[in-house]
Amino acid sequence: MVPKAKTTMPRVPARHVGRPRLLALLDAAEPGGLLLVSAPAGYGKSQLLAEWAARRPDRIAWLSLDDDDRVARRFWAAVLAALRGCAAVGPALDRLDPAQDGFLVRLLEALDRVPGPVDLVLDDVHALPPGSAAVRALAALVRERPRALRLVLAGRADPPLPIARLRLSGELREIRARDLAFSPDEAAALLTGADLVLAPGQVRTLVDQTGGWAAGLRLAALSLRDAGDVDRFLADLAGNSKALSDYLVGEVLSALPPGTTEVLQAVSVCDELSAGLAVALTGRPDAGEVLASLERETALVQSFGEGRTAYRAHPLLRAHLMLDLRRRHPERVARLHAAAADWFAVRGRPARALAHARQADDDARLAELLVAQGVALVASGEHAAVRDALRALDRAAVRPGDPRIALLAALVGTEDGAPAAVRRHLARAGTVRAADPDLATMGRLDRAVALVLAGRSGEARRYVEDALADARRHDRGYLAARATSVLALVAAADGEYRRMAELAAAADAELASGGWRATAGAGLPRLLGAYGALLDLHPERCLDLLAATPADPADTVFVPLRSALRAAALTDLHRDAEPQLRLARSALACRVPPRLAAPAVLLAHGVAVDLGRPDLAADLTRRAGELLGSTGDLVLMAARQEVSGSGAVRDVLAGAVAPVVPWAVGEAHARACAAALADGRSPLARRELEAALAAAGATGALRPLLAGGAAVTGLLARQVGSFGAGDAVAARVLAVGDRPDGPHRGPSAFTERERDVLGLLSSPRSLQEIATVLGVAPSTVKTHVRAIYTKLGVRSRRAAVAAGRRGGAVAVGRR
Repeated sequence: MVPKAKTTMPRVPARHVGRPRLLALLDAAEPGGLLLVSAPAGYGKSQLLAEWAARRPDRIAWLSLDDDDRVARRFWAAVLAALRGCAAVGPALDRLDPAQDGFLVRLLEALDRVPGPVDLVLDDVHALPPGSAAVRALAALVRERPRALRLVLAGRADPPLPIARLRLSGELREIRARDLAFSPDEAAALLTGADLVLAPGQVRTLVDQTGGWAAGLRLAALSLRDAGDVDRFLADLAGNSKALSDYLVGEVLSALPPGTTEVLQAVSVCDELSAGLAVALTGRPDAGEVLASLERETALVQSFGEGRTAYRAHPLLRAHLMLDLRRRHPERVARLHAAAADWFAVRGRPARALAHARQADDDARLAELLVAQGVALVASGEHAAVRDALRALDRAAVRPGDPRIALLAALVGTEDGAPAAVRRHLARAGTVRAADPDLATMGRLDRAVALVLAGRSGEARRYVEDALADARRHDRGYLAARATSVLALVAAADGEYRRMAELAAAADAELASGGWRATAGAGLPRLLGAYGALLDLHPERCLDLLAATPADPADTVFVPLRSALRAAALTDLHRDAEPQLRLARSALACRVPPRLAAPAVLLAHGVAVDLGRPDLAADLTRRAGELLGSTGDLVLMAARQEVSGSGAVRDVLAGAVAPVVPWAVGEAHARACAAALADGRSPLARRELEAALAAAGATGALRPLLAGGAAVTGLLARQVGSFGAGDAVAARVLAVGDRPDGPHRGPSAFTERERDVLGLLSSPRSLQEIATVLGVAPSTVKTHVRAIYTKLGVRSRRAAVAAGRRGGAVAVGRR
């Protein structure tokens, strides 16, 4: 007699978390197919199958196997009892008996006569001992299963069947531990069902710690209810949760073959390892086979990487084993880390070697590795490994006077943006000599940046191209990304803004792929990318890139440009830009290289004029004079604050006064076009517009074209199609008005106060009377009038009122 409990489907718990993505995988198995659900204890295999079965109870035959089923006759009796309990089978199997000759053939023939498909779930197949008669019977059922029977096998380990052949033939579908692992959203639902609510970041930490293991999540939830500090508890989950540890020992480790736990414990000092490293740590030549067997049979170990030759243990299991090892054999932990350090060092993986030497508390080994490989690690972007090793040596007071270690500390300080620390370390390093190619490459990049800031971009380009070639030749991805960033800076200095943006994007992608986004070098490509986005009329993208730019409190050099870019983008989007404008002005008061200050002060000044802040505009003009001297940038700034700027920018247009910022020439042409239109000089306006388009096409800076206001964009719209090579640029500028993320220029870009002034200009009031109505000074009204004239491209009050009425975006009437 087969116990009824063995053939009864488990109930779905009241607080079960539905798994629709896994149910879809089960449903996808074809009738007559074979499906294997294999994962260690506690992954929710039975609950998943119970949820699936509950949706189709009339078609499910369920059997929970155990050690009693090892005999073939008992196995068949249990299978027969399960099938008879399925409503879809009906009385078709009533006359069958496992003791009959040819039972399997009779069973298969009877199942062929059953109308419609039947699903037979064999749970806990791992309970059948390998080599037993029951396993042979199972293999026969798998091999001869009829079309009407879909067979679902579930267990903690793969059954001793030809899994690889079944997989290759396409007969087998599989759901394994990686599929059963809970996602953060599923974990949050499980925790909510356990009356426990964690922050999203805490849920992600818990999922990372448990590997999404269902039992681990549930047991952690029980322990977390009594945890005072959730973050501290999660930081050492294996050590803090006794329920978890007891489950791991009682349900997982106790089921492993003899000696396997010792292998897992020895390799637990490494988060990732190869078979060769496992041999070095355990001293067992078969350690690699043990790991492969664990992956194949238990999923407690997973292979990954090219050729799947690397392994990692389940995170919670590894944490438990490591904690147990530290408690019972702390001296062995140090020996294992030392062995791992030597293994990685010999194989040219110094970052991993440093990490293990540090954990082995072997300061002599750590110092030797650092001196030998430190510069190469910095050049490769492995700053964290060097930084951690330096801190460990500093705490242990090892080699405090070694100039080579001081030099490494200075290099890391440079990447971290800590100039005071760099100066201190360089003083300790003295005149150490190091004929290192990586140091030479870094030196070329520093020299290139200095040349750019000195206005010698041609020489800078040669230095940085040599540095980039060296970095590529020596496979230094981080240095190559830094060199590409500096090339983008050179392009900006030369007015090649399109190329600047391309190079910045390439550098940013390379930094991201190498995991170097947190380094000091990651800020420059994002900043230049934001600059390119603003000039290309994408202010929203500009703000997104600036938001993602690493903030470096020690770096005051790029703060003015960063703040000015934000202010300009916010102004283009008609948002509050004044706080960023004030930040840019304050930052410009610090010592900033003139060539870096020039675009920042020019952008900030344009924002001040647009916002109608003559005080801030005057302050920025004064600071520009101190930084830049009598350049075309200063002339353009003066022209912005005149009602007619054509005379002021004449020297810039004639080339008599060159600007530091190349795109200033394009803005000068756009303003000259607006002034010519206001004077009724259409041929001159056309020539200036053509020159502005040519400048935009050559540099890739479209934004300066909008400085001419609505009159210039109106002319552009009327004559597009007649500019030849400039038509492509014209079309892009005109298309901005249809983009939700584009700059909102023209009448819609007026400030609230400018709209008030424009409305009052249609009345007979004088500027003095308008000032009285608004409660502001007459000089403030005059500033607003100048801004209005500039935006509308007009030179008189009457023309401004007429243009405002035509635009329709500003309500103009008598007040």
